[in-house]
Amino acid sequence: MGGFTDQITECELCGKPELRGTVQMIELDADGNDDQDHYFGTTCAAKASGWTQKKVKEEAKRVAGAKAAAEEKRLFTLWKLENFQTDDTQAVVDMTGLRYTELKSLFRRDLHSCL
Repeated sequence: MGGFTDQITECELCGKPELRGTVQMIELDADGNDDQDHYFGTTCAAKASGWTQKKVKEEAKRVAGAKAAAEEKRLFTLWKLENFQTDDTQAVVDMTGLRYTELKSLFRRDLHSCL
């Protein structure tokens, strides 16, 4: 599963239009590698996966959280490189005298000012 999107609002399986969004279902090839993406409503995603609709929604939420965390980590690394010429968090903490939580707060403030 690749998560939930509101960019595609029609279920590929049953054709139901005007959904709030769809769940990206990733078809795997014989070797278990990603092969093809499909976008289903949560009811069809549950039928296709053998899960309950509740489990589909929970998994989509978990995947979205993991993607968001990975993106924040990537942006934090870029921010450290741009501002401190290193991606070593401990080196930045030592350099600035900030605690880790203060450093992350500074990063998030900068990030939100750019959005």
